[in-house]
Amino acid sequence: MNPYIYQPLPSNGRQIRLVVLLPDPPKARIRLQITIVPFSSSNPPPYEALSYAWGRKANPVTIIVEPPSFRLPRRHRGSSAYLRSKYAIAATDTSKMKKLASFDLQIWPNLESALKHLRFVDRPRVLWIDAVCINQPDQQEKTREIWRMGNIYRAARRVVVFLGPETSDSAMAVKALSHLGHQVVMDWANWQLRKAPGRKTDWSKSSFILPYEGSKWRAINSMLNLEWFQRL
Repeated sequence: MNPYIYQPLPSNGRQIRLVVLLPDPPKARIRLQITIVPFSSSNPPPYEALSYAWGRKANPVTIIVEPPSFRLPRRHRGSSAYLRSKYAIAATDTSKMKKLASFDLQIWPNLESALKHLRFVDRPRVLWIDAVCINQPDQQEKTREIWRMGNIYRAARRVVVFLGPETSDSAMAVKALSHLGHQVVMDWANWQLRKAPGRKTDWSKSSFILPYEGSKWRAINSMLNLEWFQRL
C-alpha cells in the first residue's frame, strides 16, 4: 500500500481531524479512518481525547488508514461548515468511497499499544490523538494545533489516559488509589483536600497515616514512576 498523505487542515481553527478506530479482534493490525470535521468549543463533535506517553521514537509500526465512512450525528451534519467539508462528501458518497484505496501510516509502538487496548471488537471508537490528528511533519500546522490542544481536550466528551500495559501490581495500585480518592474531596476554591461526606476518618489531614502495607506502596510507586507521570 501507498503511504497516507494528509489533506491540509484549514488554518481558520474551525475544523479538526478525528480518528475513527475501527473494530477488530485484539491481535489484529490496527485499522482506522482519519477525517476532517467542523469544530467549535460550544458545539463540538462527539469524540474522546487520548492522553498517553509517546515513548521512544524507534521501531515504528505500520497501521492501515481506510477510506472515511463514519457519519457525524445529524445535529453536526446540518452545519454549513460540515456541508462544505470534504468529510461530508467522503461520508455520504459511497460510490466515491469504493474507489478509494487503503494507505499505510507509521506510528510509534506506545500508540499502537494504546490503540489495541482501547479498540472495541464490535463498534468503532472516535478519538482525537495528537500524533495522528496533527500532521507532524507540517511545522506550520503543528504550531497552530498545539496552541489549540487545550480547547480540544476540554471539548472532548471524555479524556482517556493510557498509562501503559497492565503489570503484575498495577491493579493493586489502581484499587488503592481509587479507595483513597473516595475518602476525600477537592475544595477547588481553596485548593485543599477535605474529608468526603459520610466518612468517619479524615484522610485529608497531613498527619493521617494511610493504612497501606508495603506491597501497596510499592505498587503505587511503580505506577507513579511510569512515563506518563514523568513527562508532566
